[in-house]
Amino acid sequence: GEATDFVSSCFAFVAPHRGIRSDAGFARVGNTCYVNVVAQVLLRLQPVRAMLQKHSAGPCTNAACCVLCALWDSRASLGQAQVPRLARDRHLLGAAFADEQQHDAVEFSESWIGKARAAEIEAGKSKVLPHE
Repeated sequence: GEATDFVSSCFAFVAPHRGIRSDAGFARVGNTCYVNVVAQVLLRLQPVRAMLQKHSAGPCTNAACCVLCALWDSRASLGQAQVPRLARDRHLLGAAFADEQQHDAVEFSESWIGKARAAEIEAGKSKVLPHE
């Protein structure tokens, strides 16, 4: 029906990973469930994956401290018994996330989005848009 078409169109940008089981997740260390859920959601969003692919196509001048590179590198850990780089390097998103405590997934995702935007602007791959 019409409602199904609307819902489908709203989530058309969510696509499964090719070659990865739908039940594959990340290994975790300590209280990093919030990191893993954010990474899994972001990696399933086609626009985010496209941005990550574009970012990784050329050399990153700050790869060791880049949240985009950390998420992109985390793909290799899906379904494996290894902790994803984003979880190991969660301190890149702020000192508050460096501890072993549980944190809010929404706050972590907002921090990732802000840091990713800043990294793209710094790399000259994105423009600063005025606030409306």
